[in-house]
Amino acid sequence: MQQLQATPHEVLFEPPALPAVTVITASGDDVDATAAPTGAVGSATLVLLVTEAQVAGFAGREEAPNPQPGRVASPLDSWDESSKAALFAIHSHSFEGKQGQAMPPLLLRADGGDAPPRPALLLGLGKPPLATRSWGDTPLHSAGLALAAAAKSHGLQSVTVPLRGLTPLLATAGPAGAGAGEDAASGAAAAVAAFVDGAITGLYEGNVRYKSKPAPKAKLKSITLVAPAEAAAATRGGAPAAALVAAAAKGLALARARLLARFLVEAPPNVCTPSHLARAAAHIAAAAPDRFDLKVLDEAECLALGMRLFVGVGRGSDEPLKLVHLTYNPPGEVTQKIALVGKGLTFDSGGYNIKVWARQGCFEGLRFRV
Repeated sequence: MQQLQATPHEVLFEPPALPAVTVITASGDDVDATAAPTGAVGSATLVLLVTEAQVAGFAGREEAPNPQPGRVASPLDSWDESSKAALFAIHSHSFEGKQGQAMPPLLLRADGGDAPPRPALLLGLGKPPLATRSWGDTPLHSAGLALAAAAKSHGLQSVTVPLRGLTPLLATAGPAGAGAGEDAASGAAAAVAAFVDGAITGLYEGNVRYKSKPAPKAKLKSITLVAPAEAAAATRGGAPAAALVAAAAKGLALARARLLARFLVEAPPNVCTPSHLARAAAHIAAAAPDRFDLKVLDEAECLALGMRLFVGVGRGSDEPLKLVHLTYNPPGEVTQKIALVGKGLTFDSGGYNIKVWARQGCFEGLRFRV
């Protein structure tokens, strides 16, 4: 049986470098020692996550709510009057805080501070309560994608994202006075994972690796998430800092999986051969050797197992066939086994487009697929 190792190869399976994702507390204590930010937080672009109501209240388009115990503080509350005037004059008519909307970076100065102005980027969350499901286009995932687009457009290298006031806006926060329970904590963690997933996935440049003039690479090197101070002690209003660190790591892992899949899909048939798929599986297994077992069978081993039809199809190509068997071993007791079987075709096999709109004409339904 052939055992493939994750050895260097001329074709990458994922981006060679991704931004470092760090979670710190509001007091400045780094709670994730595994990924320190590239630059100082003070020099990074400040990213503010705002809802439509917060933007409308700030810009004066509607009466802002009176301060009260249950009111959620807006990230826009702390800017001085000159910055507020500039922000309103330049952007109030175009930026409304809608989901996935981004405002170009603007130099702002904090109220009452002597520090020089710093660039700030506003990202819209839409209307609360904000969904925190793990699938689909959620407000936080859209905000992450918008951050990536802004980073590419404006050459951002380091960003800081305060999370204070986010938990009460989530769909899991419950009625006023709630938000300290397990649902709120898990919702905050899900929101962080979705945001990081969107921010890293959004840096994908499309199929440019095989073009003569590749597009300029994104310059974003670090994303620093600033958790509220109470999160460090797991008190009312926020998820424990350790949970937010784990959530950020989950978001990064999801993004890496998406990027790896896209790198495989965009590779042409003369690159993405059966041997290339086997090397990709070895690359995945090497990321967590204590969780993955990899077996790669060649033609002789497949014949020994009686897989003559499989071997017959493989002999139609000059490329040697491979049967990749990748097993994931979860921690704890295994209560159910799931097998995913792919055809493994690395060429254009043809086929039918079975979408409803494609059946409107006789020949419109005949499409090729990979």
